[in-house]
Amino acid sequence: MRGGQAFAGGLPVPTPFGDIYSSNITPDADTGIGRWSLAAFQRAMRSGVDRDGKHLYPTFPYDHFTNVSDEDNQALYAFLMTRSPVRAPDRANALSFPFNQRVVNAGWKLLFLHGGTYQPDPSKSAEFNRGAYLVEGLAHCGACHTPRNALGAERATAQFAGGDVDNWSAYAINHQSPSPVPWNVEALFTYLRQGWQAEHGVARGPMAEVVANLSSVQESDVHAIATYMADVFGAPAPDRKRSGDEVVAQAKKPEAKPDDKAAPVQANASGAAIYAAACATCHDTGRPLPYGGVNLALLHRAQQFRPAQSHQHRAVGRSPC
Repeated sequence: MRGGQAFAGGLPVPTPFGDIYSSNITPDADTGIGRWSLAAFQRAMRSGVDRDGKHLYPTFPYDHFTNVSDEDNQALYAFLMTRSPVRAPDRANALSFPFNQRVVNAGWKLLFLHGGTYQPDPSKSAEFNRGAYLVEGLAHCGACHTPRNALGAERATAQFAGGDVDNWSAYAINHQSPSPVPWNVEALFTYLRQGWQAEHGVARGPMAEVVANLSSVQESDVHAIATYMADVFGAPAPDRKRSGDEVVAQAKKPEAKPDDKAAPVQANASGAAIYAAACATCHDTGRPLPYGGVNLALLHRAQQFRPAQSHQHRAVGRSPC
């Protein structure tokens, strides 16, 4: 939202090659897409080429939108063309040479853009295929959760293995997930629908925006996404499931009361002060979840985070984002 006006563009997308600014997609005739035909819109979605024939940068994820059906493209076009037009000229991208030359995107597409809409897997359920279509297309989950190569393309051999976006870590959402408790369909559905889940935490950063949008999506589609992603995660190995059950059981144990006869515990005064100032107001309130904060016993891997990340509270919940 630019200047409080939806779809007006002008927001920076940081990349290793510089900042690229989103464009105005309101139906303004001069600065938006008001003169675009449906055919031009579909070409942009699937081929990354604008109405004037200029190559678009793949920060607009047409490498995912190529999976979108004709029907959904038509619906998107109709929706955008009925928004309020906003006069908002595009901002110039801040890219160094040669990346500021749009023609380089033609070479990128030859290497990494694969055409064709999503093809259902006949061996899977209708719900699985619906979820796969949404994840691989409109939701473009891999754009954040898949690591990229030196040219900024998703690494096909590491799908959903985790990435970085807007200075946040998008965790691995496959069998490499670092979550102490394995994900399942219902946990994923609750997290994506409500923005938090008791055994996995609260959505933060860019993922908070994702779940905010998903809150207005049909529940059946959110459940389909959860079904597909649970398949991507795979069933946990017996030892991993056992470890997750132990973590949950430990988190549910009542807090032990101090024993006057026991030897006093030597607390780290500095750590205690930091916890009291930055954490206790959420985690020690006794309020119900999610308002009282996720039980820190679920975060036994939090120490793996770099200190520079901690100020953004990334350790909360070991959530997908």
